[in-house]
Amino acid sequence: MQADRLQAGDAETLSYDLSGWKSGAYTVEEDYSGSLESFTYYRDPELRQQCVFAVLDLAIGEALYQQAVSFRIAFPARRETLKYYVVAKRYSHAELALLQVTDKGGGEEPLTFLKTIAPDDRVARLLQEEEAAVVLFQSEQTVRRFQEGLQRIQLTGNGDLLVRHLPQPGADRPNGEIIVHISKR
Repeated sequence: MQADRLQAGDAETLSYDLSGWKSGAYTVEEDYSGSLESFTYYRDPELRQQCVFAVLDLAIGEALYQQAVSFRIAFPARRETLKYYVVAKRYSHAELALLQVTDKGGGEEPLTFLKTIAPDDRVARLLQEEEAAVVLFQSEQTVRRFQEGLQRIQLTGNGDLLVRHLPQPGADRPNGEIIVHISKR
């Protein structure tokens, strides 16, 4: 056990060199103004190199060793707003007004999208290019992330189907912002 005491005027942070310590769970207790708080940390250099985001420390009772047991941890799917940035090259303002993103249903409540022509946000400014306009379609509802995207969200223009299945953000995407390029000849 290692204990250190910080006094007023000491450094605001305290760090420890854990090299040489065995892999495993460690508890740090902080006693501040009579309030004791405990934090559990897990140290394993090999897991750190593999970018593991969590460790489960599980104690298995004797009775469970008699038969095979499987464990499952279900994480709730993240919910977020879908944002389709459509970069439309050589489209007139009238043609931009006719673009629509629609949800053709298939299980959950159909999504509805708000349309903004020439949005003034960070992503739209980065997408600006000559002879092109940016149109943002933003879902009014939040959407649960799935392993595989919904195959029902379409982009149409003047009643014509332009994109049958708009892409969905995968697990590797940090947010629900999708960029779609369309062009007229």
